[in-house]
Amino acid sequence: MRVFLLLCLLAIGNAKPYEPINVMEFMKNYDIMMADSADEESDEDDDDDNDDDYEDGNCPSDCRCSPRVVQCSDKSHISIPEKIPEDTVILDLQNNDITEIKEYDFKGLNKLHGLFLIHNKISKIHPKAFRNMEHLRLLYLSYNHLTEIPANLPPDVIELRFHENKINKIQKEAFKGLRKLHVLGKT
Repeated sequence: MRVFLLLCLLAIGNAKPYEPINVMEFMKNYDIMMADSADEESDEDDDDDNDDDYEDGNCPSDCRCSPRVVQCSDKSHISIPEKIPEDTVILDLQNNDITEIKEYDFKGLNKLHGLFLIHNKISKIHPKAFRNMEHLRLLYLSYNHLTEIPANLPPDVIELRFHENKINKIQKEAFKGLRKLHVLGKT
């Protein structure tokens, strides 16, 4: 296990520096949500499930929403906004003042694919904060105040980024079950 951790740290020591993410451009490049969602739920008046019935009233205060995408970046939020639509696939919370991820902050967001928490002040993540997030593939926590990589990360994460934190401890089982992890960024 120590050899694995040392190899991981060696590999990520040469990672590229962080560049801000343009979520819409990111989605275009990765074909995220450009096609029909293929879930079993359908809109009331259509057969193709393309979300043309999306209502802006479901958008959290101070955020911008489009079908399955919630952008709350650069809004000085001090906590995760409430009432995020449950069909959200991309949640952009970059450049805020969030200090803590609580146990139920992402409750009901089981379809979340990408979570961008870059450039906040996060120093604490509840051990159960990411539970039931089986679709989460991208978790970006760079430029925060984290001192440890938490355990209980979502098992299907492909990209996990912790650049520019104050990491001095890795929880014993932080990477347990992360068999699909391709990118681990920490400097």
